[in-house]
Amino acid sequence: AMKTAMLALELVAMAAILRLLDLARLPRVRLLIYAWNPLAVWAFAGNGHVDVAAIAFVALALLARGLRRDSLAGAALGAAILIKFLPAVIAPALWRRWDWRMPAACAAVIVTLYACYIGVGWRVLGFLHGYAGEEGLEQGSGIWLLAGLAKLTTLPAEAPWLYFVLIAAGLMALAATIALRGRAPTDPGEDLVRVAGNAAILAACVIVAISPHYPWYFVWLAVPACIVPYRSVVFLSVAPLLLYRNPLDERFLWSSLLYLPAILLAVLDYRRAKRGA
Repeated sequence: AMKTAMLALELVAMAAILRLLDLARLPRVRLLIYAWNPLAVWAFAGNGHVDVAAIAFVALALLARGLRRDSLAGAALGAAILIKFLPAVIAPALWRRWDWRMPAACAAVIVTLYACYIGVGWRVLGFLHGYAGEEGLEQGSGIWLLAGLAKLTTLPAEAPWLYFVLIAAGLMALAATIALRGRAPTDPGEDLVRVAGNAAILAACVIVAISPHYPWYFVWLAVPACIVPYRSVVFLSVAPLLLYRNPLDERFLWSSLLYLPAILLAVLDYRRAKRGA
């Protein structure tokens, strides 16, 4: 029953992606970037992970933004955030400058649905704190870059907190640049491509920064990649299949098979973008 429900939501996501491709006047075959992603097949059809529910709402948020329905975009993004907190990072890409309907609707959905469980107080966050400890985020051992540095030297106890402060500052600077950069194209298709490209960049940056251990945390990158197929983002949306098998049982060397090629591809993507490709 759970897998059937998740597959139904995946169909919603793919229908939204097809509509996005039509709006952007792009070939519908790009849907295969998501639909033929073996990691999505394995994680959702195979294992029924709930992340696909967030993916459906991310796709709907992009679609609503492409249709200039900012309040609906915010509501869909709020639903995605309540399922998995990571989609919050694409909010600056969806925001239309000086139009507060999207963030207001997003906040309203989050507050309204959390209010249903207000009686449990902060316990509504459930396993979030335990997850951070289990994944080694609090100690830094689960973060790819810090795990690599720890092989070279002894890191101070404050290293994880300093890392997250720097990452947060970098992401906020990137988000501000995206939100405030230039005027949006008047053509809806061109505007949608810009929004999806910015969403892909923000999503990929936060994923690399926290370097999740679970492969299914990466699949949502394939949604904006259907519209703007950055090679680095497409790679990151499927290569974490490798994380199902970690013969080294550690968090740096094996994970480098994901992040080093992705960084190289990101450099190539940047060079192509500078050439206007």
